[in-house]
Amino acid sequence: MKKYLWLLIFPVLWSCQQKEDVEFRKVLNVRFEMVSKSPMLKADMVFYNPNQTRAKLKKIELDILVNDKKAGIINQTLNQQIEGKSEFTVPIEVTLSLKDLGLMDALVSLFGGKKYAVRMMGKIRISVHGFSFGVPVDHQEEIRLR
Repeated sequence: MKKYLWLLIFPVLWSCQQKEDVEFRKVLNVRFEMVSKSPMLKADMVFYNPNQTRAKLKKIELDILVNDKKAGIINQTLNQQIEGKSEFTVPIEVTLSLKDLGLMDALVSLFGGKKYAVRMMGKIRISVHGFSFGVPVDHQEEIRLR
């Protein structure tokens, strides 16, 4: 009897799992804004869920590097619904640490239009039917401060 029970449970478990990985597509609207003497990085990350199954965005875990120096960390817990066969956007905001960047003297040049290489590395956690998995993110872009 136990042998036949597995024959019934296996197809149910197989149908619940994610068929294709959620894809990281691009980053839009990357910008710096000055907030109380510290620069804040804002951006919109675009992902695509190629599956029919709805999912939930559970967590964002990203390291922000500016000119190859760690400038900020995003560790945000969410509960955002993701529809199947659709793109979804995840807005991010992080206050950058000028001390860690060694940019205290660069504050004067913030409005001079200097370019900085910004890299976002890490993952987002997606949950489908209670099973959680990570989607890697690695994006680099040059941004001009104005």
